[in-house]
Amino acid sequence: MKFYKICSCIFLFSYFLSPLIAQNNYLSSDLVKAMMEVYEEQLKENPRDYVTFQRRANDYFNYGEMDKALDDITNAIKYFPRKEKIDLSQAYLLRAKIYADRKEYRHAFTDLNSALNLNPSLSMALKDRADLLYKMELYEDSKKDYNTLLRMDARNQEAYMGLARIEAREGNMVRAKDMLSVAVNLSPSSPDIYVRRAEIYDNMGLDDDAIADLLYAIILDDSNTNATQAIIKYGNSNYEVTMNGLNQAIARNPGAGMLYYLRAVVEKNNNRYSLSAKDWNTIIEKKYFYYHTLFYNRSLCYFHLAGYQYALDDILSAITMDAGNPLYYLHKSAVLRAMGNYKEAVAAAQTALEQDSSSADAAIELSRGMSALKNYDEARMCLNEAIANNAEHALGYLMRGYLTETQFKDKKSANLDYERVVSLDVNPVSVRNYKGFALARLGRTDEAAAWIDAILANHISNPSGEDYYYAACLYAQLGETQLALEHLEEAFKLGYGDFYNVRENNDPVVSLAPIRKNPRFEEILLKYKNIF
Repeated sequence: MKFYKICSCIFLFSYFLSPLIAQNNYLSSDLVKAMMEVYEEQLKENPRDYVTFQRRANDYFNYGEMDKALDDITNAIKYFPRKEKIDLSQAYLLRAKIYADRKEYRHAFTDLNSALNLNPSLSMALKDRADLLYKMELYEDSKKDYNTLLRMDARNQEAYMGLARIEAREGNMVRAKDMLSVAVNLSPSSPDIYVRRAEIYDNMGLDDDAIADLLYAIILDDSNTNATQAIIKYGNSNYEVTMNGLNQAIARNPGAGMLYYLRAVVEKNNNRYSLSAKDWNTIIEKKYFYYHTLFYNRSLCYFHLAGYQYALDDILSAITMDAGNPLYYLHKSAVLRAMGNYKEAVAAAQTALEQDSSSADAAIELSRGMSALKNYDEARMCLNEAIANNAEHALGYLMRGYLTETQFKDKKSANLDYERVVSLDVNPVSVRNYKGFALARLGRTDEAAAWIDAILANHISNPSGEDYYYAACLYAQLGETQLALEHLEEAFKLGYGDFYNVRENNDPVVSLAPIRKNPRFEEILLKYKNIF
């Protein structure tokens, strides 16, 4: 008797809290285990217990265990008395959700129809069917279901959102925006509704509106990660529009720390280190937040602006607050190496590698320090380790090839590494795959130039200062001084503000070292000094 009282309590607890399981991971692992044991005991007592199957299926669904959820809800439907139409409709609805998650849309559609046949007033099933029909590109049928929802409830937000998507797809932008406005006005203080509207604006190509909605969502709730992540993503692909929105939002909300944080991140991600450093300063000075990551990010900015002592002070502060972060020691090594403190740099890189033995980047940084100390055997061993940790690390192969060629005079082995870089199918339209530089070392200069031209052409609608910087590096390595200088100036025009890379980085193969003594180089730096 006592056992069944426990069972009843757990069932009730599960029933009322199951919606929270998915959203908040509310239930402890011990309680979840206890619930599952109770379910198992109940099904041993009655293998046709459709209620238990349905409840367990719902929990599995919330945990993301779709295969188990599907098995259980199918058993529930199998044993459900046909007369229990309302509860059976809920079972079909759940199975439809599972099928939709698995992208088995036809099965989902059949189950939604079954749910609605049993319970025509089940609005959630009607909404899910409308959404499903949209995914299946059956837009007119989808529109009918959304309109039926509105006849059932004139304030149905989901219906307005769905109809807006269809109108936008059909080119009726004004009507789509009107419907979205209605949807938002039904719950104007909810940040999530602005995030959802932003997604539709994004699909409509209305970047300004999308960013404005995301920023307003952040004003309402600065912990809304969907909104903050979307802003950063926008900033990486559409810098100018994102910055315009952030600047306007900050002007209206000068005390909103999260807006400064987002602007600082967007600026840093776009190599606008001087601007980013100013925003990190504001955040730290006004104590909007106080995390070790703030000092790390500001240190990164100071480093790229060649303010090495400031960079070192900040990274030491970050390490004091979080001594177990290998990224911080990795960065400390880079700062110390730039300051000429090679032994300390090596020690910091070794610490980073000790904390994360699988880090290819840490092994590469250690190789840089060893090369600076002219310990070339150890430098090559570090590069071997980097490649062992990541067999597709293009820079690792490129650096090992250069070291093998220049210090060990083994051109044949070096060429094998360069060929490996060329063969890697990573980041096919990115300068970070380094293929052009490997082609240059192989003497395939025309192919190298074609590689960078293809990247610039691919990004013509959204040019990147970083792309032009790497183009300048490549042409510098090829001995094409004029082209190198032209691309460097273009990088500056696009806001590329990495003074360290431009002025001081002497990495082999990928740097501007061959053109720095050219008088025109200094003239261009002076012309664009304001971006630093």
